Amino acid sequence: MKILYGMNGVGNGHISRARLLVPKLQAAGADVDCILSGRPAEDCPDLSALGDVKFRKGLSISFDNGSMNFFKNSTNLVRQFPNLIKEVATLDTRDYDLVISDFEPVSAWAAKLQGTPCIGTANHHALEFDVPRTSPYSPFMLFMRGILPADTKLPTHYDQFDQPILPPFKTDMDAGESDPKKILVYLNFENLESTASLLKDFKGHDFYIYNAEVEQASDEGNLHFRPLSKDGFKRDFQTCAGVITNAGFMTTAEALQMGKKILVKPAIGQKEQESNVIALEELGYATAMRELDSDIVSEWLRQNKAVKMTCPDTAQALVDWVMKGEWTDSSELVSDLWNQVERKTVYIAGNQNRSDPAPISDVA
Repeated sequence: MKILYGMNGVGNGHISRARLLVPKLQAAGADVDCILSGRPAEDCPDLSALGDVKFRKGLSISFDNGSMNFFKNSTNLVRQFPNLIKEVATLDTRDYDLVISDFEPVSAWAAKLQGTPCIGTANHHALEFDVPRTSPYSPFMLFMRGILPADTKLPTHYDQFDQPILPPFKTDMDAGESDPKKILVYLNFENLESTASLLKDFKGHDFYIYNAEVEQASDEGNLHFRPLSKDGFKRDFQTCAGVITNAGFMTTAEALQMGKKILVKPAIGQKEQESNVIALEELGYATAMRELDSDIVSEWLRQNKAVKMTCPDTAQALVDWVMKGEWTDSSELVSDLWNQVERKTVYIAGNQNRSDPAPISDVA
C-alpha cells in the first residue's frame, strides 16, 4: 500500500503523531511519503524518523503573546490562498492508495479533487462531532470544516463522548520517580518574559520552562530555562509532578497518561485549544486559566492529586485498521479501543506513589 502522509507544522502535536504513525505504517509494509506545510523546514524539530519529508507553504497562523489575532491571521490566510491553490494543483495523489492528513490542507484537498481516499487524523476533527466545544458556528470552526476535507475522520480525544473518536495515542514516555516540587512549563504561545514573571515568586517550586525563545539553557533561581529539545523535554516531563501548558492535545494527553496534574492556558482565539479546555474541565482532568493568573497558579500548586489515564496502543490499532483497506466503518475499532481505557486518581503530594482505582464519574 502506498500512502501519502500530510502533517501541519503549526505547533508540534501533528509532527509528534506522525512520529508514532509513520514508522508503524512502514513496519506494516506500507510505502509512505511525507509532506509538511505551514512551517519552514529550518524551524522544525528533528524529522529524520519520517524519511525524506517534502515541504509546502500551505497555510500558517501566528500568535501574539498567547492569543491568535483573528484579523491579522485572516488577512494572511487570504494572501496565502493563491499559493495554496497552486500547491494543491501540482500535488499528484493519484499514484497513492490513501492520503492521511493531519490538519494538512494541501494533501487533503489534492486527494479530494483527484478522488484519492483520505483519512483525517487531526484532533481538530473531533470538534465536528457532538463533544464539549466552543460554538460550532464560529468563523474558525467554519473555516476548519472547509479547509480540511476527508472521507473518513478519525480524531483522538480525552473521552469518546459517544462519538466515532479514538483514545489518545499511547505515550512512549514512562513516568519516572517524580519530584513534587518540579513543574514542567510548556507555554510556547506565550511571551517568555510574561511566563517568567508569573512564576518567579513561587520559590517553593522549580519550573523547567521550555520555549522557542530560549536559545541556551540557563538557571535563574527557581526558573530553569531550556531550549526546545526532545530528550531534555522528555526527561523533565517524566520526573515532574505537574505540567503548565497551552491546551494542545498531545501534551495534555501525555500528561494524563503519566498521571501529572495539569494546568492549561489556551491560546486565546484558537478554538481547538479553547474547546480542549472545556472538555478537560468538564471531565475533571485539569485546571484552567484563561489568562496568566498567579492566584490560579498558587491554588493549583497546592493540589495533591491528578487523573491517570491508561490507554491501549491506539496508533498500532489504527495502523492495523488502515492496512486492511476498509476505511468506511470504524465502529469496531473505536469500541475495542475505548474498552481498554482505564482511569484512576493518583496522589502526588510528597513522595506518595499510591493510587486509587476510580470510575470516571468519581474523577470528573
